[in-house]
Amino acid sequence: MKRINSRKRLKIRELIYLIIGVCIFTGLLFISMKNVFWFGAYTVLCISFVIYAVYENSTLRIKNLVIESDKISSDFENMKIIFFADIQMDYFYTKNRKKIRKTVNFINQEKPDVILFGGDYINKARGTEAVFEELKLLKAEKGIYSVYGNHDYYDYKKITSRLKDLGIHILKNDSIKLVTENGSIVIAGIDDYLRGEPDVEKALGNSGGNFTVLLCHNPDYFEIMPKESKEKADIILSGHTHGGQLNLFGFAPFVPSRYGSKYRYGLKETENGRIYISSGLGGVVFPMRFMAKPEIVNLILRKKRIPDNRK
Repeated sequence: MKRINSRKRLKIRELIYLIIGVCIFTGLLFISMKNVFWFGAYTVLCISFVIYAVYENSTLRIKNLVIESDKISSDFENMKIIFFADIQMDYFYTKNRKKIRKTVNFINQEKPDVILFGGDYINKARGTEAVFEELKLLKAEKGIYSVYGNHDYYDYKKITSRLKDLGIHILKNDSIKLVTENGSIVIAGIDDYLRGEPDVEKALGNSGGNFTVLLCHNPDYFEIMPKESKEKADIILSGHTHGGQLNLFGFAPFVPSRYGSKYRYGLKETENGRIYISSGLGGVVFPMRFMAKPEIVNLILRKKRIPDNRK
């Protein structure tokens, strides 16, 4: 009799746990066994949900985010900037290194000038080394810049050390200016809102009227960010929420935010500022997503032209 190796047994067991968990969530286990039709219908529905949610978690899309500003010079209109967040490497995800490798290959094929990462390399400390074995292959001519997420504090020292080893610039309440012959932009980043000590005034202290991209892992911070800081940051890029991870046709019960779905996903514009919350790549608890596809963001900068009214 052919034996199933331990890795396959583990995957089968995990799938069973996932199906049981979803069945409990939908109330399947509370349905009377006497009603065979409804029991069977719910069983098919639950299994279909799990299969699709596991599949969606393995997908990857690119989101084009166009930002216009009169501060942007022609040099930066042609610059390719890639942003991504929330790898969350741990447990289920350590066995899904193909997904991370696929992401790295996808980003490298885009030939970005700049790569920005919005934090949460890991879920817990167990995934630290695995994620950096893949990220060391990332390439960007003008640099890779990152902030910490709340989960990164589970292995803060090791993550900091590995980021430095790979030449990834950590923007902890700090900024860096990218300069060309015809202009400059500022990339700034703040520490994590939940586990760190964010200081947005310090991070934006050297923006000096330049077009500024601010990396801020947790979008909840936007709610309390000073008005002056929102105005200095032309676009704020965040992650953390995973787009809700499991969304049921507009209902998102698992958004890790004190403001519900307000900062779940997408571009939010207010009178004083604008923030884009990415759905990120990974997740927590289960390797599943529903109506929250993993994404990479292609940041497209365009100079805002003043209409010529002389004609």
